[in-house]
Amino acid sequence: HGLTGWRRALRHVKVALIPRFPTVLALGALRYASRPGRKVVVTSSSLQSIMKIAYPNCSSAVRVISPGITMPVLPLTAQRKSQARTSLSSPASAYCLLFISNDYREKGLEVLLEALAKLPENVVLAVVGHGTHIPLFKSQINSLKLHSRVFFLGSLKYVGPAYETAACLVHPTHEVTFAQVVLESLVHCCTVLWTG
Repeated sequence: HGLTGWRRALRHVKVALIPRFPTVLALGALRYASRPGRKVVVTSSSLQSIMKIAYPNCSSAVRVISPGITMPVLPLTAQRKSQARTSLSSPASAYCLLFISNDYREKGLEVLLEALAKLPENVVLAVVGHGTHIPLFKSQINSLKLHSRVFFLGSLKYVGPAYETAACLVHPTHEVTFAQVVLESLVHCCTVLWTG
């Protein structure tokens, strides 16, 4: 959408030459085919616009339902922040960045680790989420000499203390249209750095 001339032609060539793309397009067309009584739920009006352009046959079925979150207890006091750091074994005096994801690759942990290596030693990173991908990043962490600055906290039943511990949520995602963690971070009064 929005491409013209040689850029549009190049996009068609790319789609034709990479086997994954036609498959994804065909599956998308099947998934979003118009059917009586069917609704397609998206999380934002910008995604609704994209869906209507990409799958015009289902445009009348697309509805926006914004995700909800549990509001934290406010105000966040220095004592609660300190307790949160203790409960998560986070260094008390460090500037703590927070990364939350169950798919570290898709959400850009590799890029974040490279950036962390260029920051001062007192900046640490707390990683929250399913630990399946941890082994993939251990060698990068070791080669960048970040083993003492990266803390894998695993999946947390309640993520509130992680937000309370952090000075900033960093979300360098590659392909997310709506990030629940960004909304949660903001209501916990945690600064957000979101790149994409």
